[in-house]
Amino acid sequence: MENYFDKLYLFGKRFPLRSFFLLSGFLFMILFSLFHLTTQPRLWLDEAKNIEIAQSFNTSGKFDMELSLGHFSEVPHLLQSTGYPVTIPLALTFRIFGFGLVQARLFMLAWMIVAMLVSFILLKKIIGFRSAVFSILLIVTFASFYDNGRPMMGEIPGFLFLVSGLYYWLCRQSPWIAGGFFSLAVVSKPSVYLLIIPTLFFVLIFRGQRIKNLMVFFASMLPAALGWIFLVMSQPFSKLAWFQIIDMYGNPYNAIPIMQNILNNIISIPRTLTIVYFGIFFILLLLVRIGFRKENYNLSLVYDFVLIYSLFAFLYYLRSPGWLRYTIVSELLILAILPNALEIILLYFSRKFKNARIFKGEIVWYASLVFLVVFQIFHLFNGAKIYFSDSDIMTAKYIEDKYFMETVGYVDALNLAIFKDRKLRFMTIEGSVVPILKSNNTFKNVSLYSLAVLPEVLVLKKDIVTSFADANVLNDNYKVDTVMNGYAIYVKSKIE
Repeated sequence: MENYFDKLYLFGKRFPLRSFFLLSGFLFMILFSLFHLTTQPRLWLDEAKNIEIAQSFNTSGKFDMELSLGHFSEVPHLLQSTGYPVTIPLALTFRIFGFGLVQARLFMLAWMIVAMLVSFILLKKIIGFRSAVFSILLIVTFASFYDNGRPMMGEIPGFLFLVSGLYYWLCRQSPWIAGGFFSLAVVSKPSVYLLIIPTLFFVLIFRGQRIKNLMVFFASMLPAALGWIFLVMSQPFSKLAWFQIIDMYGNPYNAIPIMQNILNNIISIPRTLTIVYFGIFFILLLLVRIGFRKENYNLSLVYDFVLIYSLFAFLYYLRSPGWLRYTIVSELLILAILPNALEIILLYFSRKFKNARIFKGEIVWYASLVFLVVFQIFHLFNGAKIYFSDSDIMTAKYIEDKYFMETVGYVDALNLAIFKDRKLRFMTIEGSVVPILKSNNTFKNVSLYSLAVLPEVLVLKKDIVTSFADANVLNDNYKVDTVMNGYAIYVKSKIE
């Protein structure tokens, strides 16, 4: 028995409790992600668009949406809400493992795992092993990490590139490699990671960096940006294409004036618990940063980056229709350094009240972080609004099972169209894909109602408004097969 306890003691020394919690965090992330893998969050339009583009690249070598066999939208530069550093690896995944939503979601789980591994390596260097473990636990119990990480989107791959850039900048003093990773983050999800550029500029300027050093840093970001231009844009020197891009990022929401969005979001701040939750942590980090000494150079750089980026992200959120996904990266960054901020604050109070036995800073630190982790787990399972739905998957399965060999036309039903064999598929994409195009008719859609040979099956949103002429074609040639999950499925009158 004594020998057994000796072995247990040696194992405990080699494998301390904090390592157990770190591995538990990774195991929790993997198991939770596999639970309801394809249905929570539900398949949504942006994810379907990214999957469609990756499969188009896999089958046709184009970063575009194939509306019918060999016919593309011809505006790929307006479809890249998630960029080529993510869609090319997904296309390769489809080539090796086959096409499907399961493959896309498992692909994203791999990004999540690697992002947390690299984050831990960076944080261990910057804030120490113990705090880094709690940073990972806070992130993997945060509901929005899964809401944004599970779908085939660019936020988490971009986060991996961001923390890799920070690692090479702060831990390896290699601005060339760091800039390359930062630029990969930007092109992975431009609407979120473009904020890296002004953030870096202000962080470096505040540090008194010379213009020459700034130029070296930003020059390293050019290759990935040029890759985006020449890989994605069919006409990289077209003025019209660049005006469309500027127009889209200037106001991608189109329907609502930006000032109205700002006013609405400011009014709703007290009711937006995520903003309140992270607003408190932001203030905490700001207070800690103000008290930093000069010797904490790398750590203060991290705080500067997180605080400035978070400020820009909040401003970008204000101009949106209230989309919290624009703040996800700042939320992950805040959670990453929160354990260190709490440690610094409690160390300050421990020194201030060193004669007071009642105040135990280390115990308070552990208790505070354990409370936050438990609170986030409770919220994840009981209060998080990670929308569950298998309706699109079941509707696509119904169409595939019943009309496997028939041609199918999809009218603004991309979530279903991605599952259909491209040789038998026609589709039109409306303004829901890129809202600003709603009134511009930019897509090279061929009206499914005017095809020489009409599709044998037609799928429409249940309450879609059609023109008088299109309604006549529909009534004269089709009959209703079924209405399910918000879609109306029509079949040619001659098909039984």
